[in-house]
Amino acid sequence: MTQAEFKNIIKEKINQSSHGQLVDFSVSICEQLLPDYISFSKAEDYGNITLMKEAITFCKENRDQNAETLEMTLDLEDLEENIPDVDESEDLDSTTAMNASCAIFELLEYLTDRESDHIVNIAIYRIDTVAFKSGEADSIVSVDDLDSNAAIMEECKRLLAIF
Repeated sequence: MTQAEFKNIIKEKINQSSHGQLVDFSVSICEQLLPDYISFSKAEDYGNITLMKEAITFCKENRDQNAETLEMTLDLEDLEENIPDVDESEDLDSTTAMNASCAIFELLEYLTDRESDHIVNIAIYRIDTVAFKSGEADSIVSVDDLDSNAAIMEECKRLLAIF
């Protein structure tokens, strides 16, 4: 399976899913990625763990809220400022922390505009994190064949099976 094939399959599944299912799917991924942000934040004395946790809680609590009536009580700019810059530190921890915080940011954006590309991006952040942790840091970028890494392929299958 190529990354393009994965994206096409997951887009189909997203288009067939309810808003609530998509929020639940995304919250689950954000919760799986959050420990990477916490670990990086503590090690580097960087970021705002509380803000990231509050953002996930906000998404859970507003799962069924209509985008037009959603009252965003979080400052997206503040959240964005707490996303690690991997250009400053290209190690595994900063990359996985960036993936976690970007996934949370994407979920908040999805709640405000309901654009399904945010959900695709959240899934890709999860796949990228698995790739980095399995030692295949360049696999998503340079290798088109996701089947080449068992951990990545297993995660792709797991994500697709959720729907």
